[in-house]
Amino acid sequence: MIDTHSHVLPGLDDGSPDMDTSLRMAAEAEAAGVTTIVCTPHVRELDSSFVARAREGIGELRSALVCANIRVHLLLGFEVELSAVAIAGTEELWELAIEGSEGAVLLETPHWGWPVFVRQAVFRLRTAGFTPVLAHPERNDHIQRDPALLTECLQAGALAQATAASLSDGFGRACRQAFFRHLFRGEISLLASDAHSHRPASWTAAPLMRALRGRLSEDDLNALVTVNPGILLSGGRPAGMRPLETRSSWGSRMPWKKTR
Repeated sequence: MIDTHSHVLPGLDDGSPDMDTSLRMAAEAEAAGVTTIVCTPHVRELDSSFVARAREGIGELRSALVCANIRVHLLLGFEVELSAVAIAGTEELWELAIEGSEGAVLLETPHWGWPVFVRQAVFRLRTAGFTPVLAHPERNDHIQRDPALLTECLQAGALAQATAASLSDGFGRACRQAFFRHLFRGEISLLASDAHSHRPASWTAAPLMRALRGRLSEDDLNALVTVNPGILLSGGRPAGMRPLETRSSWGSRMPWKKTR
């Protein structure tokens, strides 16, 4: 598996507080079958010194992984707040793209509210040669009420990345319903952990994979956690998945639909 969203770098944000925790998180990822982790510390505002600290931090963690014999490959990226994207220039955005991806930028979808400029920002990134990836759109309260908001962003050029914690109790029923709705519509291209130290169940996507087995085929799961992430990291753009509704046996019992 390739994890395209993890806050495993120590001491940079609300992810891992220290190196020991980062090593435990990476070891668990390796045990779950993760071969590559994209480290994505939060970027709330444009700050070149923060980017430099992240580069230093990933170098230190890489060295620590070698010493601990943890064989997980690390790539540097960032989870960029939409307000920062809206004012960033092209050169600044390239600095925030996932290492080696030729322009994949992870955008932090807010949990509450929907900025009026989101679709425009996505379109601007795409036309400038970037691949905008919306992180955990299923958690957004506006998307939960109006799924068309996400569909419009995808039409403007974004990819959607759902995350493991969204199926936990912490984000509620509406989040889980949105997760399954967009997944079965074929609008989710990537699954990732969004690992934070305070949510051990989300250190890897393994719990998410277990929850989806029997609902998705092994080929579909593999596409979401290995094939599509690999395409993204190699500079390509993953093809959209066929809507899963037409291939499932859920029928009227689709997990986002109410039952009597």
